Amino acid sequence: MSLRDDSVPIGERVKFWEEQDRINQELIPRVIRQHELLTGHIAEHENLPVVVTNAVQQAIAGARLVHSVLRTEKQFSAADRTTRNKIQVVQSLTLMSRMGVTTVLATVGGMGGTAAGSAIPFLGNLVGGIVGTAAGAGMGMYLNRHLEPRMLDLALDITDLTNDDLFYYKNKVRIDGTAVSFRQTAIELGASS
Repeated sequence: MSLRDDSVPIGERVKFWEEQDRINQELIPRVIRQHELLTGHIAEHENLPVVVTNAVQQAIAGARLVHSVLRTEKQFSAADRTTRNKIQVVQSLTLMSRMGVTTVLATVGGMGGTAAGSAIPFLGNLVGGIVGTAAGAGMGMYLNRHLEPRMLDLALDITDLTNDDLFYYKNKVRIDGTAVSFRQTAIELGASS
């Protein structure tokens, strides 16, 4: 229908515009709501590098944790379930503390490097961010070397295990085999005398 079409009676034109108004009353709030949702979504992801970095760090942490659990199951297969669970807690706490230190220092280093590199737009930010992240990660690795024994001791205290327990359960099959061998030898020597 044309706005200037005089062949359409005025009553039908009024019905048309009333219908348009009813449709607009329903449609406009929906469009506004979609706009608000989209704007909010964009605002939440405005800092995409941080979002991607967090996702990658969480994926790496998850993969390392799963690898640690699988390695524990294999290395300590001779230990009972309760002991294996305690050992997994020790390894998980130690792993998470190490990753936490490295993650925080790498993130802070990256932000500091990016800020320092802002003197030279884009290229300075990029190089500064990379160098800052690498320096922060390096500092995290250095600190982890000194903190890891303390974190291990803390985790062992929490689970009531000792380093000797870890050694024994890791080598339980061999130690038990050696003990059985010594017992057999003692029995044989006792029988021959």
